[in-house]
Amino acid sequence: MAKATYSVRKLETAPFDKRVVERHISAGSIGHKDLAKHLKELDDSADNSEEITVSLEEEEAENQEVEDNADEA
Repeated sequence: MAKATYSVRKLETAPFDKRVVERHISAGSIGHKDLAKHLKELDDSADNSEEITVSLEEEEAENQEVEDNADEA
């Protein structure tokens, strides 16, 4: 049986990914200056955003109703 081969494409921003950036800094593969430079070069996407309003009170009431119905069953 042939062994499956996978190719991993490394992205240019991968070391700066918020989920792993501290690990890369600790390992010394990037420095704080590199991170600061990368963040400064990022485009401002604020114009692409849309403001939304979230009401947690309604959601909490719905969740309580579901829990109450589950308790009755």
